Amino acid sequence: MRLMMIRISYVFLLFLLFQFSKQNDNSEQFLKCFPNNKLSGDNPQKISALMARSRLQFSIEFMKNVVKRSKSGENIFFSPHSVYQAMLLSLFVSNNETENRIKMALQLPKNLDKLDVLQVFKMDNKFEKIRSASSVSYELNNINKFFYEEDLSIRNCMKSLFTDELFALNFKQNPSEARQFVNDFVSNQTKNQINNLLNDNDVDEETKLILVNAMYFKGLWHSKFNPENTKKDVFYISSSRSSLVPMMRQKSNFKYLISEKLTAHIIQLPYKGEDISMYILLPPFVDPNGVNLLLDKLNVEVLSELVEPNYMSDRPVELAIPKFVVEQEIRDLKSILNSMGVGDIFGNTADLSALTGKEGIFLNDAVHKAKVSIDEEGTTAAAATAVFTFRSSRPSEPIKFICNHPFIYFLYDNVSRSILFIGVYNSPE
Repeated sequence: MRLMMIRISYVFLLFLLFQFSKQNDNSEQFLKCFPNNKLSGDNPQKISALMARSRLQFSIEFMKNVVKRSKSGENIFFSPHSVYQAMLLSLFVSNNETENRIKMALQLPKNLDKLDVLQVFKMDNKFEKIRSASSVSYELNNINKFFYEEDLSIRNCMKSLFTDELFALNFKQNPSEARQFVNDFVSNQTKNQINNLLNDNDVDEETKLILVNAMYFKGLWHSKFNPENTKKDVFYISSSRSSLVPMMRQKSNFKYLISEKLTAHIIQLPYKGEDISMYILLPPFVDPNGVNLLLDKLNVEVLSELVEPNYMSDRPVELAIPKFVVEQEIRDLKSILNSMGVGDIFGNTADLSALTGKEGIFLNDAVHKAKVSIDEEGTTAAAATAVFTFRSSRPSEPIKFICNHPFIYFLYDNVSRSILFIGVYNSPE
C-alpha cells in the first residue's frame, strides 16, 4: 500500500511540476538555451517512463561492459545511476553530433528531445529533494554539480536553468585547491564513503569543467539478520577454489522466483520503508560460468518484468548471504563509455558549446568510485553445493537460498524506477 501511495504521489507531483514549469520562466529559458530543440508536448508521465526504461537499458549495457573488462574472480560494484546522471549533465552542455552520440549512449529514444529530458531531469531533482527531506526509513542522497573555471562566461540562460548545479572554482590559479574542494564535496555528500575521487594529475591549470554526481544510500533491512546466527562458512569461488566468509542467516518470508528466462534463483530483500530493495540473482553452481551466462540473458524486458511489484510471490525462505564490504574504482570509465557510443565527447572535437555559447571545451577523462557495506543491520552504499539446486522439488517447505557461490545483486528504487547500485560478488578474498 505504501508503495502504491508513493507512486501515485510521484505521478501527481510530476504533473504539478510539469504544469508549473510551463507557466514560469523555465520554458522560456529552455528555448533560449536550446533554440534548435523543442518541447514535444508529450505527457510528462510518458516521457518519465521512457527515461526510466533508458536508465535500465543503460545499466544493463554498462554492467556487461564492466564485467567484460574485469579480471576473473574480481568483485564488482558501481552505481549505474550515478554514471547516467553525470552523462545527462554532459548531454545538457552538448550540441549537434556530440549531443546525438550522448543520447545514443544513454539509450534515449531518437524522438525524445533534449528539452523533454531536461524537463524531467529538473522535476525529478525537485522530487528527490522533497523525498530525501521527508524520508524517515532510509537515507538517499543524489546531487549533481557543474564545477567550472570561474573565468568561463556561462550563458545567462544556463545560469537560470542550473542555479543549484553550477559552481565556480579557480582551476587556473589554484588547481590543487580546486581538486581538494571537489573531493571534499564528494566526501561530504557520501558521508565519507567516497574519498579522494580525483587524483593529483586529474586536475591542472587547463581544467575548465568537471561534471560530478554523488550518490549515497543507507538502509536497514525490513527483516534484519540476527548477528548471533552469523557464522563462518564456505564460499565456492570456483569448482576448485573456496574460501571462508561470514555468512548471515535467517528464516523469513521473501518474494522469490525461479526464473526460466535467466536460469537463476531470484530473491527480493526490501529495506525499511520498502521503497528500495536488494535483488539477488543466483545462478546454479553447476555452471562455472553462471554469472556471465546470466548477464547474456539479461535485457530490459526481463528486468522490467522482474521488478514489477507483484511479479514475485512471497515464500518461506532459509536465506544465507555473505557479510562483506566491496570498494571499487573504475579508472577506464572513458573507454567503457566510448564503447557504448559517446563518440568524441572525450576529445577536442567535442561540441560542448551549450554551456558558454562557444566551442573549445571538451572532457579529458572520467572516473567512478563506489563502495558497499552489507551487514546484519542493512546496507550502506556506498564444486557443487549440497544445499542448492536450480529447481525446488518441494515448494511447501522453506526454500534454501544459499549465496555460497558467485552472484549478481542490485539495489532497485521502486519510486524512481532506477537501479541505484549493482555488483557481482565473486570472492571473499
